[in-house]
Amino acid sequence: MSVSERRVSRLFDPGSFKEDLEGQNTHFICGAGTIHGFSRDGQPARQVFAVVANNSAHGGGVMYKRTARKMIHVIGLAGKMSLPILFIADIPGIMIGEEAERDGIFAAVADLFRAHTRCKVKKLLLVARKAYTGGVYAMSGPGFEPVAVLAYPDANIGVFSTLTMEKIIKSSSMTDAQRAVVSALDEEIRSPLLLKDKGLITDVISVRDTRQAVFKYLFH
Repeated sequence: MSVSERRVSRLFDPGSFKEDLEGQNTHFICGAGTIHGFSRDGQPARQVFAVVANNSAHGGGVMYKRTARKMIHVIGLAGKMSLPILFIADIPGIMIGEEAERDGIFAAVADLFRAHTRCKVKKLLLVARKAYTGGVYAMSGPGFEPVAVLAYPDANIGVFSTLTMEKIIKSSSMTDAQRAVVSALDEEIRSPLLLKDKGLITDVISVRDTRQAVFKYLFH
């Protein structure tokens, strides 16, 4: 499932989502709003949280220097306001190449990682469609102590993309034994349930259960 502003806003109470337009960037959707749920003792409760989501409709969701800076800004605001953060990943990775390097992508990503480390509010990662390579960590993946890593059933998570894995599997230079190993890794990338069974992610959830899961992990 791709991520869009409309889908992000549905996670919040109707009309409550306010997008952060400072340093506006079409590659990411950032903002905050309220969500109703039930506390541990079963009482109705309304809470506020922030969201940082890749917008794969623009540039495929790749992270550039400016998108990293935008994330740093939002993470900093959420930390100051003690707002938990939901990260929604649909990211192929971090932009590389000479132009990106000259633009300062590596310094920006290093600053982003520091922002994740310094931010002490609850963070939840949901992989909506894909999260590859450094993109997993850029979206507050394992290593930055998210309270949980969730995924939709069709999400792909791994060091390599599924397209890259297909090319490797088709390589004529591989032995049958090597191809079997790579095929098993490809299956793991395509199956969040396998990652859950190995303890690499917390849970696999349906789209319709997203609000309930967000409330559970960010406010219980």
